[in-house]
Amino acid sequence: MLEKYLDEILSWNKKINLVSRKASRSDIIKHHIGDSLIISNYFDFSKPLRIIDIGAGAGFPGIPLKIMFPDISLTLVDSTRKKVDFLNHIIGILNLSNTDAIWDRAENLTKNKKYMENFDVAFARAVSNLKTISEYCLPFLKRGGTFIVQKGKDIENELKEAKKTMTFLGGYVTNIIKLTDSESSKQKTLILIKKFKSCVKNPH
Repeated sequence: MLEKYLDEILSWNKKINLVSRKASRSDIIKHHIGDSLIISNYFDFSKPLRIIDIGAGAGFPGIPLKIMFPDISLTLVDSTRKKVDFLNHIIGILNLSNTDAIWDRAENLTKNKKYMENFDVAFARAVSNLKTISEYCLPFLKRGGTFIVQKGKDIENELKEAKKTMTFLGGYVTNIIKLTDSESSKQKTLILIKKFKSCVKNPH
């Protein structure tokens, strides 16, 4: 299933910008699929969790994790219609159950009671600064849920700037994992944020 997923990414990437046009098959395996699956080393996905992936793009990290842990229920959100078309295509050809793709902006969905505080896990890769994506993602989580963020190396300033917003929305950092690429020595950071209380409104 991962091989088929990879084939489709490479095929569609010729038409729409899913990943870098220069990305090779091995690049996608290492920097996208690998980065997605490594999260499972630090969080247990073996339960039937409800997960929302914000700014899903080509489906990372949600789809690789769904393939490996089929009992999760996955909602993929992206504001680009062509990327959502790709996600729906992948959901169909891989026959992924309990998986849907939504064409919308996260800030719009937080106003919808259907999605508000309805998920166990929220994902966001480095789509924006931590303060902004906390505002987008924490409202989707149930109390006790976990927001999992993949960022670059230097996140100390972002953490300081985001602390007030995260606290307001009921979130606190439980784990910061530094990941180093053995070949390039490039460092990435995985941040786990627990939601300890309900939030019913945006800080703005």
